[in-house]
Amino acid sequence: MIKIFLKFVGYILLKWLCFYIYELAVNGFKWNSKANKEGYILAAIMLFTLPLLEIIVLISPIHFALKQKGCIMISILIFAFLLEFMMSWYTTNQQIQVWMFVKMILSIGLFYYLYRKELTKS
Repeated sequence: MIKIFLKFVGYILLKWLCFYIYELAVNGFKWNSKANKEGYILAAIMLFTLPLLEIIVLISPIHFALKQKGCIMISILIFAFLLEFMMSWYTTNQQIQVWMFVKMILSIGLFYYLYRKELTKS
């Protein structure tokens, strides 16, 4: 159980790390130096809270999906990825943005890369 949890946490953290690198690259690797102390604190909270929230919300459906086979597994995984997208949509005041699609592509791509053995067992 610990191994499953650690692999999932690694997947989420790797996805968010790649996503943050993408966001920095889009912004030309520039940091806004006009932010005040509260802005930095809020940014740090958001950088750590969003991955933690995803770990808490998505670990059960992903773990359950990997125990299933065939169409049931695919349906649960689609639900989990839609849930992730909905969390992104909700945190941005219900406005569709490009970064959401980039994050979803990263999610699905990294998930397939890290869990391909479990996906092909079924």
